[in-house]
Amino acid sequence: MSGVTESVVEQAALAWLESAGWTIAHGPEIAPSTPAAERTDYGEVVPAGRLHDALAWLNPTLAAEAIEEAFRKLTRPDLLAGPAGGTELVQSNRAVHRLLVDGVTVEYRDTTDRSSVTSIGPPSLKHLEGGEAMAKRTDIKVYISRRESKCGECGHDLGRGAWITLHEEKGALCLSCADLDHLVFLPSGDTALSRRARKHSDLSAVVLKWSRTRKRYERKGALVEEAGLARAEEECLADVEVRARRRQREAERRAEIDHRYVEEFARRIRDLFPGCPQRTAHTIAEHACLKYSGRVGRTAAAKALDEKAVRLAVIAHIRHRETPYDRLLSEGMDRLDARLEVAGVVRAVVESWEESAGARGGETRSERAAYDL
Repeated sequence: MSGVTESVVEQAALAWLESAGWTIAHGPEIAPSTPAAERTDYGEVVPAGRLHDALAWLNPTLAAEAIEEAFRKLTRPDLLAGPAGGTELVQSNRAVHRLLVDGVTVEYRDTTDRSSVTSIGPPSLKHLEGGEAMAKRTDIKVYISRRESKCGECGHDLGRGAWITLHEEKGALCLSCADLDHLVFLPSGDTALSRRARKHSDLSAVVLKWSRTRKRYERKGALVEEAGLARAEEECLADVEVRARRRQREAERRAEIDHRYVEEFARRIRDLFPGCPQRTAHTIAEHACLKYSGRVGRTAAAKALDEKAVRLAVIAHIRHRETPYDRLLSEGMDRLDARLEVAGVVRAVVESWEESAGARGGETRSERAAYDL
């Protein structure tokens, strides 16, 4: 597959999904800490707001307690993966797959205060309320034009910066001719409000504007029905505290998980390298496991405390802290040449931290050295 890069595959997949009716958003636009953020941080795999709203929409007759229990199980697959594999990424993925295929069993108290058990299964192809097939929603796109425009139907000059839609035969259409002029504009910024307003609007459109810096159209907001927006605002006001508490709980849970992971990683370093000072082991663990860093400690192998991954983290620390490696790089030396230059020092420190009998269960010194470069 020469010439095929990850970005090529990614763009092809995005184009296919967009043609199938999905809405495509530029990553930085919905990243944590942005006005339109879909997640509180990158550690949140599932957009909690979207999942919670989908559960409620797909199961309109279920009690709120049952929806909350289903949400908890879908976002905590480690609780279902079993004691032997609760922290394993593969086990967690399989647990979520089972829930999506077989359904989520939840226990809750009904309106008569009796304990009830039900299973929330995957959605069928029939609409849950009307019995009609669920239609795939294709977004209507409204563009903020960059050049002088003229409506292809009424003939009016729209000027620069006009809001237009594109018709296959007529070209640019003003909002009036496109029958969209009764909609109200909702700027990007409040994800929950935007999502709900569009859900409660029979007709809506996405507003896009060309970005000169990114060389692509970016979402600026949506056109929604006024009644849909009013209903969405009421819903957001009603559960604003619940959503805030949920985000806080998730943030606290992830912080606790990360703290435990760093401690486990440090203990694993000490197991493999008994001669490594305890404080140094903890420093290595904190550096390697830093969230969003892309370092070895954030890989699936490291999270499983794989010996090779832990060893790589230790060697990286030694190379940067115990050798002149960084200085060689600053002087312009090639990275591989610099590694060869300091390999002897790295190997000596590694061996001094290992047990005399070898912490790698019988591997020879030459076999261990392969990791040191």
